[in-house]
Amino acid sequence: MGSDSKCNKCGGTTFKEGMLGSGHANVKEIGMNLQSGSRVVVTFCLECGEIVSMRVAYPEVFKRSVGAASFEDGDS
Repeated sequence: MGSDSKCNKCGGTTFKEGMLGSGHANVKEIGMNLQSGSRVVVTFCLECGEIVSMRVAYPEVFKRSVGAASFEDGDS
């Protein structure tokens, strides 16, 4: 987060990154049950705990699978 970022909930300006769960909350592609997936990294406000950002730690894991379900074309 940039130095001028503020929390939408409390206005705090101090943030920290952490992992969601303890390695068990991996994101996996739909229909890819055997895939290991990627951990979820969250950025949260140190003042109130509000999560301001979530992302997968290793997006390249999903670039390797061919023919898997994709939501890029607006499918949801």
